[in-house]
Order: sequence, then structure tokens, then C-alpha cells
Amino acid sequence: MQISCAHRDLAARKRRRLGWAALFLAILCALAWQLSRTREPVYQGKPLSAWLRYYALGADPREALKANQAVREIGTNAIPTLLRMLQRKDSALKVKLLALGQRQLFVRIPYVAAVDRKVEAIQAFGVLGSSARSAVPELVQLYEQSIPGDPQSQWQAVAALSCIGPAAEDAIPSFLRDATNADRLVRADAIVALGMLHIAPGLVVPALVEALRDPDDLVRIAAAESLGQFGGLAKPALPALTELLQAENQELRDKAENTLKKIAPDAVK
Repeated sequence: MQISCAHRDLAARKRRRLGWAALFLAILCALAWQLSRTREPVYQGKPLSAWLRYYALGADPREALKANQAVREIGTNAIPTLLRMLQRKDSALKVKLLALGQRQLFVRIPYVAAVDRKVEAIQAFGVLGSSARSAVPELVQLYEQSIPGDPQSQWQAVAALSCIGPAAEDAIPSFLRDATNADRLVRADAIVALGMLHIAPGLVVPALVEALRDPDDLVRIAAAESLGQFGGLAKPALPALTELLQAENQELRDKAENTLKKIAPDAVK
């Protein structure tokens, strides 16, 4: 009985410590949130992050249009905030403590998960488009370094770069370099990234044609998919794609055929 009571007391003390830790974190998060808002650009009395929350509402497209208007009015002044949002990370401990903090009633936590903030930032880059070209060097750095413990950060950087469009051409050398990486997954990811940007065909299409001859099927499938993004500009790939119609891998054959239809429909006939 004494042992059982001791265990209950220990569990109770542990819960209290976690509760106080969660409350402390909640207060810190609330203070940090207020401080971060003071560094953000403001439109119609609301900070940028408040407008970007409209993207998450989803149900009413008019809310997203309001966010788009705010981003356009703020313009390139939004870039530092958007880059900070893309580099945010929530540790497992932080997520757990925040979940506990949400259960207490003393402090309301105005907190948005890092992954949601990143999605909002990417959407905002899509609104800014080519006017966000000044963000390209830092986005390329984010792609090259990634955030420790957050493997998706590379893809989020690629998504933001693709939203910027042709003005993100300075990212092409990094993707071309990784397209010949010794790691098959790195090669495939870089090749997909080249397709997402679908710019600089004079540099990219020859690299993708070379990737069609890669020994790994995953890389060849990625190359065929990316070539389709270039449409008629990828005609130099026709011989290599036609050869893939005889490949053993069914998915590779189908991808090659679909890409041929995009580049030169008559070639399939």
C-alpha cells in the first residue's frame, strides 16, 4: 500500500511539474508572439502573420483574397517575415508542452504550428511572384542546408522558389549539381525541383535528358516527369523518351508515354 501511494504521489508531482512547465512555456510563447508581431509589416492595422492566417480558413475563398491583397500592399517588405516563417521549427518537446499548455486556463496561447506557417509563407511567395527575387539567395541557402530535424524544409524552399518563377533562375546551379549526386534520392529530388521551376531550358533540358539514362528507375521517372513541364521546349529528349517505351518498368514506360504526349503528341502516334 505504501509503495502504491508513493507511486501515486510521484505521478502527481510529475503532472504538476509538467503543468507548470507548460504554463511557463505558454507565457514565453505569448510574449514571443507579441514581440515577433512588432517586427512584422502592418496593413490596415494588422500584422502580416494575422493576414496570412486567412489562408488557413479555407471555407470562404474571399478570406484568401483578403490575404492576397494584404501581401500585395505590403510587397517586398513581407520577405524578411516570410523567410523567418520558412525557417521555423517545432521540436517534439515544444509540441508536447504546448499541447499541455492548451489545457490550462490561465494564459491563452496564440500559437500556430511551424508547418502551417510555412504553408502560409509559400502561398505569400506565390502572390509576390517575381517581385520576391531578393529572397532567392536565402531560399537557395535553405535548400542547400536544410533545417536539422526537418527534412521537409528543403522542399518548402523549392516550393517557394517555384512560386517566384523565372526570377529564381539563380537556384538552377544548385539543382543541377545535385542532379548528379551519388545519392539516388538526392538526384531524384533535384530533378523534380528542376521540373517544378521549369525555367532555363537550355541548361536544364540536357541535364534531364542525361538523367533519363540514369541506372536508377526512380531518377529516370523523375526526369521524364520534369521534362513534361517544359512542353515543346523538351524536344531534344524525344529519342531517349522513345527508348523508354521499351523499358521493363511499367511506371517508367507510362511516364515516358505521358511525357511524349506533352512534348510531341505525334511522336506517340
